[in-house]
Amino acid sequence: MKVIQSIIKRPLTICMTIILIIFLGILSITKMPVKLLPDLNIPILGITIVYPGASSDVVETDVTCKVEEAITNVSGITETKTYSIENAAIIILDFEFDTNLNEKMKEIQDALNKIDLPSNCEDPTISMVDFNASAVANIFLNPTVVNKTDEIQNLVNQLIAIDGVGNVEVKGLEEHKVVIEPIQGLEVISLLIVNELSKGQLDIPLGSIVENENTIAIRNESKVTSVKDLANIKIVMHLENDKWEHFETFNNLITKFTEMTTVEEEDFFSLCQLNQFLYNYLISHTLDEVIRLKSTILLFKTLIDSTSDENWNPQKYQELVKQSLGIEVSVNCIELFRNIDKSILEEKINCIVAFKQNHQETFTNDEYQDLLIEIGIDATVVKYNDIILKIDEEKWNAILQIKYQTIPITNDDVLKIAQILTIDDSLGLQLSADLIHFIRTMDYNKIENGNYTTRLAEYIDMGNGEYQIKPIVANINNYLENTSYSYYNGEKGVILEVYANSGSNTSNIVKNVKFILDKNSGILLDDQAQFIDDSISNVLTSILIGGILAIVIIYLFLRRIKCSFVIAITMPLSIMLALIVLNILNITLNMVSLGGMAIGIGMLVDNSIVVIESITKKLETGKQHIEEAAYFGTKEVAGPLLASTLTTICVFIPILFTKGLTKEIFTDLSWAVVLSLTFSLIVAIFIIPTLFVLFYKKRGWKVDSVDNKKRFMDKVEVKYSNFLKKALNRKCFIIICSVLIFLASGILIFTRGIEFLPPCDEGVIEVNITFPTQYNLEKANLCANDIAKKIEDHIEDLESLSVSVGDLGLIPISKSAQLRIQLTDSAPKTAKVVDEIRKLVKEWDDVSIRVSEVDGIVASITSGFNNLTIDITGADEEKLKEISNRIKENLLLHKGFTRITDNLTEKVKEYKIVIDQGKCLEYDINYEQTIQMLRIGLAGYEIETIVQDGIDTPVLVKFNQLSVGSLEELENFVIGLNKEQTIKIKDIAVVNEEEIKPVILKSDGLPLLTLDIETTGIDTGSASKIIDTVTRNVLKDYDGYFAKSSGVQSYLDDAFSGLFVALIVSIFLLFMVMACQFESLLKPLVIMASIPLSFTGAFLFLAMTKTTLNVVSFIGIIMLMGVIVNNAIIMLDEIKRLHMEEGENHFVAVIKGCTHRLRPILMTTLTTILALIPLSLGLGAGGKLMQPMAIVVIGGLFIGTFVTLLLIPTIYCSIKKVKQ
Repeated sequence: MKVIQSIIKRPLTICMTIILIIFLGILSITKMPVKLLPDLNIPILGITIVYPGASSDVVETDVTCKVEEAITNVSGITETKTYSIENAAIIILDFEFDTNLNEKMKEIQDALNKIDLPSNCEDPTISMVDFNASAVANIFLNPTVVNKTDEIQNLVNQLIAIDGVGNVEVKGLEEHKVVIEPIQGLEVISLLIVNELSKGQLDIPLGSIVENENTIAIRNESKVTSVKDLANIKIVMHLENDKWEHFETFNNLITKFTEMTTVEEEDFFSLCQLNQFLYNYLISHTLDEVIRLKSTILLFKTLIDSTSDENWNPQKYQELVKQSLGIEVSVNCIELFRNIDKSILEEKINCIVAFKQNHQETFTNDEYQDLLIEIGIDATVVKYNDIILKIDEEKWNAILQIKYQTIPITNDDVLKIAQILTIDDSLGLQLSADLIHFIRTMDYNKIENGNYTTRLAEYIDMGNGEYQIKPIVANINNYLENTSYSYYNGEKGVILEVYANSGSNTSNIVKNVKFILDKNSGILLDDQAQFIDDSISNVLTSILIGGILAIVIIYLFLRRIKCSFVIAITMPLSIMLALIVLNILNITLNMVSLGGMAIGIGMLVDNSIVVIESITKKLETGKQHIEEAAYFGTKEVAGPLLASTLTTICVFIPILFTKGLTKEIFTDLSWAVVLSLTFSLIVAIFIIPTLFVLFYKKRGWKVDSVDNKKRFMDKVEVKYSNFLKKALNRKCFIIICSVLIFLASGILIFTRGIEFLPPCDEGVIEVNITFPTQYNLEKANLCANDIAKKIEDHIEDLESLSVSVGDLGLIPISKSAQLRIQLTDSAPKTAKVVDEIRKLVKEWDDVSIRVSEVDGIVASITSGFNNLTIDITGADEEKLKEISNRIKENLLLHKGFTRITDNLTEKVKEYKIVIDQGKCLEYDINYEQTIQMLRIGLAGYEIETIVQDGIDTPVLVKFNQLSVGSLEELENFVIGLNKEQTIKIKDIAVVNEEEIKPVILKSDGLPLLTLDIETTGIDTGSASKIIDTVTRNVLKDYDGYFAKSSGVQSYLDDAFSGLFVALIVSIFLLFMVMACQFESLLKPLVIMASIPLSFTGAFLFLAMTKTTLNVVSFIGIIMLMGVIVNNAIIMLDEIKRLHMEEGENHFVAVIKGCTHRLRPILMTTLTTILALIPLSLGLGAGGKLMQPMAIVVIGGLFIGTFVTLLLIPTIYCSIKKVKQ
């Protein structure tokens, strides 16, 4: 204690120390990051493995199961959740708290390196799931900027350059790509295009080298900087020469088609039919039959000639020819037969007989054409003979319809004619108008050794700003693809989400964002900086007002300005010292850390009050001068002050050593309280005496002036002394009443229910929509906007409504949408609006819609997972469905449960192509190339990029959307040619239609059912009890099926179990500290008797203010234990001194000791209570967070102080009496 005496003699040193503390404290404040809440370190790792083209069941078998087996030996994993979806496997690993994730990442990587994954799987990606990675600012860009990619990129670069910004995500921006689509029918060249462009034509990374310990990337320099440059790349097509001959033959046929359909001769088609008749006649009859039929034909001619014009009926003779000759001819042919001269006809028949005599077995096409010329058939007919012979009357009629619709005939018309004649089967390709164009424009003279060199595409300027593309691709253009949609108040645009690095200054980031937005056109949707500043300002205001109120109380009791100032200086000094250490510990300025200081602001002066009270007691005796009184007065109370401070500190120590979310949230509060109270003790013992001496040394201490101002307190002490004497005569009555009051108060804890954290109504609502897996982006976008429109039309108090549609969330299994609604200040309670919206969206029963109030603070802590959720695992998915339905039915019978959804997805249709590799060999089809071609074309394949105007643009090769659009088109898709036979998918494969699960979700290897439960008008604790009861009753009928809570319910369970342990440990530590202080096991028990009735005050005030029991109020109860025993410690210490040093008997020592300590007890209690009043009102932004703790401490101190003044002396005397 000589240190105190030495320090009292060095006032200048103390003054310099105070200045230094204030300077370092201010410096620390400027350096400490400002955030809404502490950073949360939740130990979760995610493993992502991309498996292109694989379905969910294949991913499950080939990837997920192997990974699960590989990581079984990794220690510390508490739960493994796996998501097997199309093209990827996602594994989420939960670890025990305080696990070193960097070491676990290395351990997992080593395990993954040992497994054999499919060859086309990408390398596994292991990452930490950051619960602090929520957007600190959302910016909406209006449509005038949306299509200006360079401006958006420039804005993103400016935002990323802000100190502390980790990432900026862009939603709603159309992604620029260059899309190459082979012409329909020539899809087989997809693989050829990919191979050609991968040979260095584009900007491709080549690797890197290490130069002077620096890694330097190497890329090839591509001259392709535009779509036109890309179109000019040469492609070498290699086909067998006979296949090129098919092309050329078909080209000749196309030419004849075009010419033939332009013939305008009146009898052209009649001659064509006569040609067909003669050809079929010569083939189907022998020479004898031809000679015999000669007379029949001439007789038939004579009969026709004898018929008058009035009786002429061509249909009659058409039927007669069919009966007599067995051949069908058209009416036009009968008319032609009638108009020919009989002698000429006989001459022509003689020519035909002679031809048949010379060519009885067979004849060539050229020989037949010579016959046609000899008998006088039109030369045009002869020219197109090879086509005409394939056409019957029905086909002629179809061709005639095409001919007279469009002149000149187009490629589409030629395509129709070719399809009518079915002459494209020998081509080996699926015929299309684009392919006809390509075949017609080829230069067949350039084909060498089966190779044909051409450009990828050719742009033909149409003169109106548009281009026609040829020859081998139908499309090679810049393409804008929507991967997501964003809207604000019905206006489509782009949303930029700004994410901060862990530990960065959120407030400064958002302020810099605002500064950038002042120079750009954009709207800041969520002003986190304003909310954070308001919240922090609100806490600081509470600290300031609480401090002022505490000073006022001190002055009212002491009636001395100097004494009041000396005591008041404890608060800023303790806070500044605490801030210096908090900065060293890398703790941020947030609502929790500052809330801890606000809670403890009134207690910071307690030690100083006791020191000043002890010093003034010494001076009032008149036996000691200022320095001696300061020394001995401080020395006398130093021990009790150390014990009382330790009792308050020790209740927060267990929180620092707990595990789970509670520790992550409230560690900052514990450090703030522990440090500020520790430094308040140091200030009280070493600085307060010195300042007291400094202020009173010159003028001295005037006893008389004080006595006149103490009259009121003297009267209070006298009345208290008399009342205490009477109470000590009714000890049993007081003790019994106290016990009964405590037991009765236990009922109050159940009147308001239990919550995880206190609710904060900020007027924000979220509507989260999960669409079925078969919904594409466009359909999801349409549905989300319909829902938004209905909400806008029926909810009046909307300030803003933003919509985001796309692959949202941590694991985007299907398309989803989020509607974020901000209500006006005049709106009714948010919970009421939530109920209205839930009723509005009931009609959309095919999508999962969750409507919830957004509690900004709770959402920030729990990363938005603030719903009640239960997980059920079991082996049989059908039984899980049954369990789900039963739990839903039972829960919805209870009041307060509004909607329950599960994660069980409906099966979706899938086509599986089973290729017979034996048939591939039979038809000379390359199996691997066929698979690659279909993979490239149907799914799309990104090759590399081209740099257009300084922007990297991906190049994508895929089929035209018209190529394959149905199961029939898939089966008839042409993949090659074997000799003259077209090979389609159905020729070498079977296409099976199957139903599969779009996602396979498991927990620790078992199928997982997750029930998401929405409630209204019921607290979390009550809802959890109902859920637990219903779930247990249902699962009684299902062996091997287990349930556990997740979401906010799991947070509540973990928090309360952890805090209950902290409560027990705190009680034990309290007892230990006091046992050491008094060297007694009995006195600590006496002091701790004040704790239960302080709980009574806490429960009473919670019920009176309609506040729930939550994590914050629970911590307030733990804190209350450390505060309430301080008064009893000071009281018993004085009683002990009077008895031991002054020889008073126990009864007198109790009366005097309690009376002597009445003033400091009342002063410390009132300063603490009044300092907490601003915080207990819960006003302003974020004010609700610490309100329950303030209410608990105020109520506990209010009741507990009276208990201390009455019950503790009673119990102490009772024990002494029993001993005697």
